[in-house]
Amino acid sequence: MDLPQPPPDQELKNIIDKLAQFVARNGPEFEQMTKSKQKDNPKFSFLFGGDYFNYYQYKVTTEQAIIKHRQQHQPPQHMLPPPQQNITTVSSLQTAPQTYPPPIATYPTAAQYPNYSYPPSSLHQQPPYPPSQPPLGYSGYPPSSQPSPYASNNGDTRHDNFSSAPPPRYPDQYDQPPLSQEPTLHQQPPPPLPPSSDSYQSISSSLANVSVSSTSVIESTNFSVHPPGETRNPYSAPSLPDQPPPTSQFPQSVPPSSVPDAAAAAAAAAAAAVSASNAAAIESIVQQQQTLQEQIKQSEQNLTAQHQVLQQQKDTQIKEGLYVVKGETLKKEAEELNLVESELSELLSTITETCTKDSISAGKLWIFTHATDEPRNNWIAQYLNYKATCHSAPFAHKLHIIYLMNDVLHSCVRKGSVELKERLQQVLVPMFCHAATSAPEDKKAKLEKLLSLWEGKLKLEDHILVQLQNPKESWAALEKRNHDDFPQVIQTITHHLDTTFEGYKQQHNAFVQHAATQLQQLEQQKQQLEQQQHQQQAGG
Repeated sequence: MDLPQPPPDQELKNIIDKLAQFVARNGPEFEQMTKSKQKDNPKFSFLFGGDYFNYYQYKVTTEQAIIKHRQQHQPPQHMLPPPQQNITTVSSLQTAPQTYPPPIATYPTAAQYPNYSYPPSSLHQQPPYPPSQPPLGYSGYPPSSQPSPYASNNGDTRHDNFSSAPPPRYPDQYDQPPLSQEPTLHQQPPPPLPPSSDSYQSISSSLANVSVSSTSVIESTNFSVHPPGETRNPYSAPSLPDQPPPTSQFPQSVPPSSVPDAAAAAAAAAAAAVSASNAAAIESIVQQQQTLQEQIKQSEQNLTAQHQVLQQQKDTQIKEGLYVVKGETLKKEAEELNLVESELSELLSTITETCTKDSISAGKLWIFTHATDEPRNNWIAQYLNYKATCHSAPFAHKLHIIYLMNDVLHSCVRKGSVELKERLQQVLVPMFCHAATSAPEDKKAKLEKLLSLWEGKLKLEDHILVQLQNPKESWAALEKRNHDDFPQVIQTITHHLDTTFEGYKQQHNAFVQHAATQLQQLEQQKQQLEQQQHQQQAGG
């Protein structure tokens, strides 16, 4: 399987490598903090799924594997020996002033050297303690006024385990034998693991070199030195009941064979991280596609709903427009006829609110007073129709004006006002039919009672009675006639609403086009990620 390739820009590569080290050590919180601080920096676009995102994930996984490997092979802090500045050799002991007793070599554990016999058969000879000098400390150095790290609270030396206890000495073990070479008496701990490098291959080779060099130093140290020509009895350690075997205080070197395993594990972890990242990215893309498709569908539904609302507004606005135009026309005609429109309007308002006998009598008196000729008769009839057919007025408002009309018609019959009666009969149909189409069920009986009264006493013409008996059909025909009488009003309102809907439609089309472009880009990204997954599976 091919590993992700680093960027050719060395500066960007350094940024990715260094950030991967920090994230591996400090956790994902450091990555989130970097995202929030560098969200507008193009050099950190790899954190948000941009170029070299897979390489960054690979570096983080590799650094985490190395840190985990170090933690598994690093001994506890309390097991590390105190640092020593110089390595003591046999020649330095011979040339330096003699200190008794000399340092004691530390035994390697059986786990470190399975072919090495433990305990060793003998140690180099050393002279016995001089009677004039007391024995020195366990480390072989003169006692110091500073407290020992291995001392308890009362100053006594602690022997918490078998490895930290001083080995027993025998008088015949202090003769200094001649040595043909200068072995190192104090083993130094193997050097620490090298720091992280730019690639895991260089880390692996460095770890391998450290392991080999540490092994060579250990193998070159002679732990059993026999004086020539003399055979010694093997050393026997005193038996202690139920004591664990001694353990080395020094960290073991990393076995060279574990480095390839760590590299393979890191590579596998990096590949798994890349695969998981691709899968998460594909899932995110699919969700974005579903969201965009749902938004397109919602936009289409909104456009349809807007069209329906505009149609309803169109009907209402046409009715209101026609009503306004009729009112303005009637005001102009009243001025031409020297009629005060506000007087009749106030009388009608009182009738619609109270509908008392006095209010109806006052309205009827004003009508007969001003109905002196044909133009005025026509204006009075049209004005009553105008007030009774207001689409926003309540049913009681319309019914009370019809009650006024009923009294005036009966008075016309009694007084013989034929011209006024004819003009009032022409507007009686739209007034009655409009009220009938909007009447509540419990109020329709009042209109039916008036109709039966008109059929017997008013002697209405047959075509008028037919229209009154079919209010819905009659009102629909009257509305169409009103539209024909005021075409300019209809055209103005229709053009305004059509322009408004066209603006909504353009917004919808622009959104759909933008969403389609995003869907296409997301589909291309998804195909690229799927292709990468197939290549990784084929390579694995």
